[in-house]
Amino acid sequence: MKRSKKGIILAVPLILLVVFLYTIGMHRSQAQEHTDHDHDNAIEVDQTFVDEHEGLDHVEEEGVIHLTSEAMKEAEIEVTALTARPMQSTLQLPGVVEPRPTGEGFVGSLIEGRVKEIHAEIGDLVKIGQPLCSIESPEIGEAAAEYITALAEFEYIKGDLERHEVLVAEGIGSKKEQLELEAQIKAGQTTLDAAERALYAIGFNDEDIMSLEMSYHTGGNVVLRSPIEGTVVDRKARIGMRVDPEGDLFYVVNHDRLWVRFGIPEQDISDIETGMIVTVTSRNGHEKEITGEVERVGGQLNAETRTVVAFARIDNPRERLLPGGFVTVNVAKNNGNIPSLAVPIEAIFQDEHGDYAVYIQVGNGEFALKEVTTGHRMGGWIEIVEGLAMGEQIVTRGAFAIRSEGLKGQFGHGHNH
Repeated sequence: MKRSKKGIILAVPLILLVVFLYTIGMHRSQAQEHTDHDHDNAIEVDQTFVDEHEGLDHVEEEGVIHLTSEAMKEAEIEVTALTARPMQSTLQLPGVVEPRPTGEGFVGSLIEGRVKEIHAEIGDLVKIGQPLCSIESPEIGEAAAEYITALAEFEYIKGDLERHEVLVAEGIGSKKEQLELEAQIKAGQTTLDAAERALYAIGFNDEDIMSLEMSYHTGGNVVLRSPIEGTVVDRKARIGMRVDPEGDLFYVVNHDRLWVRFGIPEQDISDIETGMIVTVTSRNGHEKEITGEVERVGGQLNAETRTVVAFARIDNPRERLLPGGFVTVNVAKNNGNIPSLAVPIEAIFQDEHGDYAVYIQVGNGEFALKEVTTGHRMGGWIEIVEGLAMGEQIVTRGAFAIRSEGLKGQFGHGHNH
């Protein structure tokens, strides 16, 4: 029995050793299988990457538009080498649109009171003298009453004098009384004139005073009217609002004729003078050029910017430009014609961003878009300041057809994706 127990004790370690060795073998086998599987996946991923990117070398060059010879013939495309031609040297200067001094009007109450009525809103076109709002105030009633009283007294004395003059002419009236009445007339006229000036001082005009004379109604209102013809661009007046002479209630601007203020660099002052023609373009690029004329050139150099302020007058009947807008002023320098790169005006167009551009031919039936900076216009030609080089083949006719083909290509490319 003791021998049997010893055998069992010796067998247990042997069994544990066998189990341990078997377990190690299983782990090694699984690790090898996992490694082989990862290797297979890596090969599969690499092959997928290759499959997806295969053929990239066959993608056409981006930005180049291809046209067949038939399409070019149908669109009547013409190409010309870029050359230099005599053009006036042009300054391109930043400017800002402003109302002319006589083209803006600030309207406010001349007395303390309250806004009773509003007669015009922002955006309304108004004529000279058109009502904007009505102000009520006790001061208005007092001034009107003083005028009516002075007018009544003057009319009474005037009538008395006219009757007395008839009596004197007939030898019945007293000459002394006539002289006294004449003195009273002068005093009455002085009082009436002072009362009239008081009405003008609080905002009455000739029409208001005439209406007052006809009705003899004192009232207590005064109408604020537009001093110019233009557009109401600001209204601060509100019904019931307290007003005084310190604040403006309306701002009216005439947009038909504006000023463009710009600075002339110190080195170019001698080349710019009043009467010179300028062209003005909006910075947003969406408006065509507007022609103007240099109306004033300042007489003092700005110590910081080293420029002299100048003003160009522009006609703006369709309100293409608005005060406060930033523009570029193109001024042809008064220094004769010099050779400059130039293209026909019909070769220039604006891209979808509003930038000026042309098409150049880069190969047989291949065209590319190039943005350019333009300068002065002269006789159907426009100066190219930046963006092109001498000898480049410029599309001078048929650019629209090329652009249409390019847009179709963009839409087609987007659809494929």
